[in-house]
Formats: sequence, structure tokens, C-alpha cells
Amino acid sequence: MTMDIRCHENIQISALVLGGNLTSICSMYINGGRNVAYRQNATQSSNFSLHNLASAAVDGNTDTNFDGNSCSHTKTEASPTWNVSLQSNYVISRLAIFNRGDSNSQRLDGFLVRTFDKDNNVIGFYKNRTMSSQRIYYINLNGSVNLPVNLLSISLEGTDRILTLCEVEAYGECPASFWSLPCSQQCPTSCPYDCDRDTGECNSICIEHSNPPHCDAACRIGEWGINCGNNCSSRCAEVSCDVKTGQCDQGCQGYSDPPYCETECMTRIYGTNCTSNCSSACLYGECDPRTGHCYNCFPGFHGYFCERKIFNVELISFGMGYAACSGLTIVVILALALSRTIVCQCNARSRLEPVQHHTDLQQDICHDTDQREITEYDDAISEPKYCNYTRSNVPEINIHEYETIT
Repeated sequence: MTMDIRCHENIQISALVLGGNLTSICSMYINGGRNVAYRQNATQSSNFSLHNLASAAVDGNTDTNFDGNSCSHTKTEASPTWNVSLQSNYVISRLAIFNRGDSNSQRLDGFLVRTFDKDNNVIGFYKNRTMSSQRIYYINLNGSVNLPVNLLSISLEGTDRILTLCEVEAYGECPASFWSLPCSQQCPTSCPYDCDRDTGECNSICIEHSNPPHCDAACRIGEWGINCGNNCSSRCAEVSCDVKTGQCDQGCQGYSDPPYCETECMTRIYGTNCTSNCSSACLYGECDPRTGHCYNCFPGFHGYFCERKIFNVELISFGMGYAACSGLTIVVILALALSRTIVCQCNARSRLEPVQHHTDLQQDICHDTDQREITEYDDAISEPKYCNYTRSNVPEINIHEYETIT
């Protein structure tokens, strides 16, 4: 049985202890990472002898003595090449190349390393330019080192060259989305790009979910992105967006060109994808592009969409109060504790200009003669408006009874 044990990155290991019911160990090999080239399918452009096949450079034996028959060796030829095909596509950024340690170590001078993807495109490379031969070369590849590697190639340039490699170690990890020793298992859909390379469990990044590493809480409506950490744009209709991209998936609110929602509605247009017209009662036909609420109303109207007519009510209090509305209906109101005249300016025919109107509250704000605010409560258009003071230090109008006189 062969076991591959990977320690966590960036942690220095000073001792390794094996326990349990072990009776024997055939070999133990410790290196600087997962050697994905170990015992993989290796080939070379020619074979010097049956003792020096390409597979000798990935047998796990780092003996640099050529006579130990653990080094690959080509014949003398032009541009000799050694290749190893990987079991799976790994991300490789570092190599360790063991040169022969006896005579003729200079034969490896000027070697070239290239890595290829599954479509045979070069994605990583290294050119040896050292002035003297070394027993071990530790290499950091250049190029697109974060892409999965399918094939690793080492070659020499020129004629009458001999390529000898005593061991090649390629330190790699599973590419994003994969885990297990051969990197053949896909990460869960809740963390498709960031799972533990040994167990497959989610790490710190959840997609369409939150609560890492479990990633078991789906994003709520209005949330999207890594760990559901972003809010959908207010430009999105229903404040709803794609949980992965954040693009508006129910259309735009106050904007057009979904799912991007970058173009604001033109004047007099509002709503989902700018498909509705502002109310004709809106002053100048202008309204909020998201809600359709009028910015201002034509005289005589009020409400979110200026759909409500405005009436004038005048209450004159001297123990017994009278109210008149449009000259058609008279309502008798018994008012207590009143000593001032109250004017609700609620009619376009009034000679007085209507006071401030709060459309967001759907209420008319009126004033008494002392400029204290009062708010109407009765919304019936055909009846007079009864007003109460909104400030606690002003006496209220207490309506005990009323009757309509025609």
C-alpha cells in the first residue's frame, strides 16, 4: 500500500512520528510537496540501454550515481528529449531535477523545461543559464503556472547531445474544482472552486451559500456572491439578482437593458425595464423612475400618483363649530377646548395656496393660525376633512358627534 500524506502549507515540520500497529515499512520519502511525477508514464527520444529507461527518472530513487542504474540516459543525438505524462491535470510551479553526480554532469548544461496543457499548448517554461553544473536544480517555472499541466518535457538543444536525468520531481496540486490524490474528484457545487484537496470539504469560500466550511445556508433573496456577502443592486426589480453574478434576474427597476440595468428610464417613463408611463396628473408628467410617484401634482390633486382631489375645509371654533365643504354639505361638529381658528387648506378653489404636502405619508399637512402643524385623518373625498393637532402641546379637536344637513 502506498500512502500520500500532505502537511498544511506554511507550517515548518521538525519531526515525523509514525505509530500504531506498524510491523514494517518498505520506504519513506519526504519532499517539498506532492510529487505528481512519481511513477508516471515517462518516455524519451532514445534509450542508451535497458537499465537507463525514461522511467528511471521517476522511480523515487534520487541516487545520482549513474552506476546505480537509477538514471535515464539517451543516445547521442540532436535535441534529445525526455517527457512524462501526468495521470491527471495538475498545477505545477516547482521542479527538482537531479543531475548525475559523477563524471559528465556538464551534459545537462543549458537544459530546457516546458509544460503543456491537455491541448498541447506550452503554458510553463524554464531555460537553464547557470555557468556551472549542479547536482540538484530547484526550478520555479515561468509562464501561466496556475493552469493545469498534462505533460512535462525536458530537452537539450543542439547536435551530439546526451540527456541524463537521475530523478525528476514535479511539485503540484489539484487545479481549482478538483480534489483527491489523483485530483479526479470535483468539489461540491456549494464551493466549486475552493475545497480541501485531500477531503473535498469546503474551505472558506461558499458559492450560492454561506456558513463556511459547511456551506449549508443558501443565499437569501437580495444576496449574492462569495458567502452571500453582497447585496443585489437597488436597480434590480424586486431587489432580486443572480446569486453567482449579481446580475438582475427579474429585470430592472427604474432602468432598462437588463440584466445590467445601466440606462436610467427617460423622462415620463418608469417601472420594470422602463415600460410604464408616469401619471397624467403628475406636474410636467415627471415621476420617480423606480416607483412612478409624482414629484409634484397639478393644482387640485395629491397622492403618490396625484390621484386624489383636494377639498377646502374651514373650521371656526367658538364652543360650537361649523364646517362647510364645497357649499353642498354642512356638518355640525361639537368641538371642545378650542380657542383659535383652524384652516385646512385642502381645496384648489381656495384663495390660499396649499401648504406642504407629504406624498410619502399620503396625508395633507395643514396649519392653524399660529402655524402649528395639524394632520387630516379622514380620506373620504366626498366628506369634510377632520384635522387633529400633531403636537402634544396643542389641544386636540374632539369630535363627539356629527350629522349631515342637506
